[in-house]
Amino acid sequence: MALKKVVPASNRIEASPGQVLSPIFKPLFKRSVANILQVVQKIFPHAQLVLKEDRQQDHLNPILQDDMFDSDDDASLVSGDEFKDGMPDGPEKKLLCFSRSAFCEPTSCWPRLLIVGKEGYGQVSYVAPAVLHALEKFPVHTLDLSVLLTNVAPPEEICRQLIRNAQKTAPSIIYVPDIHLWWDNAGPALKLTFLTLLRNIPAFSPVLLLATSDVRHSELPEEIQKLFNKEFGEACNIELPGRAERAAFFEDLILNQVAKPPVKKRVDQTLEVLPVAPPAEPQKPQEEEVGMLEEEEEDTLRELRIFLRDITHRLATDRHLREFAKPVDPQKVPDCATRIKEPMDLSTVLTQIDSRQYLTAGDYLKDIDLICNNALEYYPDQRSTDRHRAYVLQDTAYSMVRNEMYTVWTTL
Repeated sequence: MALKKVVPASNRIEASPGQVLSPIFKPLFKRSVANILQVVQKIFPHAQLVLKEDRQQDHLNPILQDDMFDSDDDASLVSGDEFKDGMPDGPEKKLLCFSRSAFCEPTSCWPRLLIVGKEGYGQVSYVAPAVLHALEKFPVHTLDLSVLLTNVAPPEEICRQLIRNAQKTAPSIIYVPDIHLWWDNAGPALKLTFLTLLRNIPAFSPVLLLATSDVRHSELPEEIQKLFNKEFGEACNIELPGRAERAAFFEDLILNQVAKPPVKKRVDQTLEVLPVAPPAEPQKPQEEEVGMLEEEEEDTLRELRIFLRDITHRLATDRHLREFAKPVDPQKVPDCATRIKEPMDLSTVLTQIDSRQYLTAGDYLKDIDLICNNALEYYPDQRSTDRHRAYVLQDTAYSMVRNEMYTVWTTL
């Protein structure tokens, strides 16, 4: 018996769409909600037990007990003579007696109700949620297009599971908001499944079908009209608020809501000064990460050395820049050692590259600038050819480095 009551988490009922009327709109919809609840009590007698002020009377209704609907055992029909000696013990307790009280064990044949109103009358936004809130004791199963069409499972399977859960949790409510739109957008298979499942619900099963519509009952499709018998009061029209109701609405809105002074925020309240959180300690990289970083850095420096060697070789082999390829001969220029404090040439630059002295291209260009500045210092005459060649060396080296760097960046 306990296993029959277990419902998978994916198939459990959703939260009820019921919502109490807000104080602002209560004067407009209070009468409509009260009229609909009176109709609900007639076509769905179980609502009388929920709407009673004294809810302690619920224990008198054995139909509200779970085991009456979770059990698949068929009850037997007996006559009144078999109860003269009292109710038998054991499993024979679940016998139907035709002498029961209609109030304690209410029954109704296919309880259904359609709330009809023009578009903007509030049947979906206010009236139906207020009715469901008044019947909040009953589980509500919403059969909406968003539930059927946004799920992974086929909509027919979801519809079947929802109606099946409604029967298991009876007394319960199947809520179909905007049934006219639901019917227009549902496919033939879904429509057939929906109608077939409703017909298969036992006639006296306490499952209320509650729906709303912006279209009058006579203008709905024939299949929907047959679900709600207007002669039996199963189609309830929403009336426009009367003069007194509108006056109460605007009186509360203007005199009470608007006339209230705005709530002043307290600015004199001092906020608590919270201590500054200490900075997080840097995470130490693992040995594998350190090894990978060192390997990547070595590959990058190797590519840099190859790149700088190629540029230096092209500069040293240029016939216009040959005088910068090797150190200055002290026999030809004896005063160079006294005038130039830090000599530099392209062959020395190659030695620096091989000894891994350059970690960036900027370090390499600093030595190129040093070669150029030494030449400018040694040849102060602006018309000197060597001074001109120093400028050519500097501009060519910078241009080659930047062009190669731009080419590498754009190909990444």
